[in-house]
Amino acid sequence: MSTSMSTRRQIVKAAINAPYLSREEEQQLAVKWRDEQDQASLDRLSLSHMRLVIAVAARFRNFGLPMNDLIQEGHVGLLEAAGRFEPERDVRFSTYATWWIRASIQDYILRNWSIVRGEPPRRRSRCSSTCAVCAPRSAPNSRASTKARCTGRSPKPSA
Repeated sequence: MSTSMSTRRQIVKAAINAPYLSREEEQQLAVKWRDEQDQASLDRLSLSHMRLVIAVAARFRNFGLPMNDLIQEGHVGLLEAAGRFEPERDVRFSTYATWWIRASIQDYILRNWSIVRGEPPRRRSRCSSTCAVCAPRSAPNSRASTKARCTGRSPKPSA
């Protein structure tokens, strides 16, 4: 098993085992972090919301970037939310943090996902115009049969 898979499993396991916080506990931890810079409060607040980070990061996995990186960037957004959260407003921390988590992940994607690539490498066709199997035999308009020969799939009947 790769190190990144075991790390991700550890993160997910810790997030699942973390207890949910009530509104009052969230408020107390947020006030304690803001006023006293209590690291234990921040740790408890962030650990209890890691499920949220993982769920938001999972929505962006189709961009072909490593899930661990998406989770890390989401955690950065969670910490940013903890620093900017105003407990006096009548809003749950998870609602406020979702926006920061999503913004942080989207910013990471924009910095690291190339538009030139178009789509993640795992979704590209295995066939190309320089394919040794297809180039000599293919007709100009036989893309379906060409792709079928390269990938080993039978071509879909044209309607």
